[in-house]
Amino acid sequence: MSALKDFKSKTIYENYLLACKKFAADSADWFAIDGCRFFTTDSYALDEYIESCDNAHGGLDVSWAFHLPQEKVERLALERFINCIHGEIDAIYDDEHILRGVWSKEETHDYLGRLVDLLNI
Repeated sequence: MSALKDFKSKTIYENYLLACKKFAADSADWFAIDGCRFFTTDSYALDEYIESCDNAHGGLDVSWAFHLPQEKVERLALERFINCIHGEIDAIYDDEHILRGVWSKEETHDYLGRLVDLLNI
């Protein structure tokens, strides 16, 4: 139970940093990454990353940490996290699903709620 409590007490940013550090460590001896794949945070365990073909779960990018030493990941992670948030906010203005009313109020509310959660750093 304490592991779950520890997980919940971490901020979204702290979990993002852990996912980036894990990706950097796991990819340290990879030759390359597939540019057609997404390496992003896991929606259910944000301190993990997952590989997918479409990022349908909406995770935050961790691929930038490919082959980087842990110290550099720690230095760059906050800026990358903020860039991810900025991209999500930009999408609100560009996303015709929201602007043209394609999404229901509930879908729009869920999307905006996710942004509020991400900004709780």
